Amino acid sequence: MNILKNNIPLLKRPYRSCVGLMVFNKYGDVFCGQRLDNKAEAWQLPQGGIDNGELPVEAGFRELKEETSIINVEFVSEYPEWLNYDIPLPLADNLWEGKYRGQTQRWLLFYFMGDDKEIDIKTNNPEFKNWIWLNPELLPEKAISFKKDVYSKINKIWNDPKYKSILGHILLAPDWTLSVQNQFWKGVGIRNKDYRAFYNDDPLLDPIQRKTYRRY
Repeated sequence: MNILKNNIPLLKRPYRSCVGLMVFNKYGDVFCGQRLDNKAEAWQLPQGGIDNGELPVEAGFRELKEETSIINVEFVSEYPEWLNYDIPLPLADNLWEGKYRGQTQRWLLFYFMGDDKEIDIKTNNPEFKNWIWLNPELLPEKAISFKKDVYSKINKIWNDPKYKSILGHILLAPDWTLSVQNQFWKGVGIRNKDYRAFYNDDPLLDPIQRKTYRRY
């Protein structure tokens, strides 16, 4: 039965806004961690909530540092749609006081420019017990069950030949211009948009965020 003690059915609860982070290294592998609070042998990408007045990209830099200690990254681009996943009961009742049915995520792509010695998951509020660099094609099969669909969607990016061509461009000359971004998203079947305009139209961002938004 999907009723919480506050009598709000699971499917009537809102999604929590957060960011998901794909951090790839010079070999094209992505950073993954195993959560401390999960007994399953599942791997996940870093993620975290968006604070009030914070832009998704700002939340991405903050969460990345808080969870992995990584600061030497270059912001590449964003998946231009919010992707949702539902959290099953009883886990949904135990997270965030049972207020949410799951999370709606803005996925950000970062290029790691540092050395592995920079990575330290023993942070002030640790999230992970282990970490690895993982071939992104393995993400869906390594993820916990309720995140597999989202990982499959973003994994399309890595499997697309046009993306791999652009990935090579980033590794050789990381001047990630708006025109290159548009090529990138068009190549993986996402509509071509000016991301500044996209943010101006985004209903999940408040007016202050829209006004102060700028590309990094």
